[in-house]
Amino acid sequence: MGAQTAEVCGPAPQTGRGLTGTGFKKRKYTAEALNFIMVDNPFTRVGNLIAEVPGLKEGADVAAANAEQMAWQAAAGKDIAEHTVIRPDKDRWQVIADTPVWGDAVRQRQNDILSALHRANIEVSALLIKIRPRAASTPASEPIAKPSTRTLDSETADLLVETADNLKSLDLAEAVKRLSLHRGQKSD
Repeated sequence: MGAQTAEVCGPAPQTGRGLTGTGFKKRKYTAEALNFIMVDNPFTRVGNLIAEVPGLKEGADVAAANAEQMAWQAAAGKDIAEHTVIRPDKDRWQVIADTPVWGDAVRQRQNDILSALHRANIEVSALLIKIRPRAASTPASEPIAKPSTRTLDSETADLLVETADNLKSLDLAEAVKRLSLHRGQKSD
């Protein structure tokens, strides 16, 4: 079967030679050259594309990570999988939970999860459960409490005035007199 050709018009360098009346040069391509555009499946996941790149070591890692993620979701269940992230490391997986509640849920189901992973031919000997650190929250601004308006009884206020009169330091005497002003209602 011979190679099929296709005529494609595209902008050509403006040298003034070989141009059609519209400014485009006709070029011929073989079907094999254009085949990179046509695929059987119009949608291919990026992870699958990367995995298919020859010589790219990370491609195999991405494919393995996708398989491990799918196995984790199947073993742990949808709810737990949505609130955890796994970091596989050979036979020990680190499980990072959103909150202590989800970490405890993994801890309670750990044996069931490990069994399900073994049934899926994934060899995991232990799950190391960690809790994702919470972002530092800013404390809610509380209104500043008004200073207490404690009042002095009359006897204590009179004693402060008498003490202030006998002080040598004028500044201290004024401060003590100001304290004596916090006298309560006089009850006669």
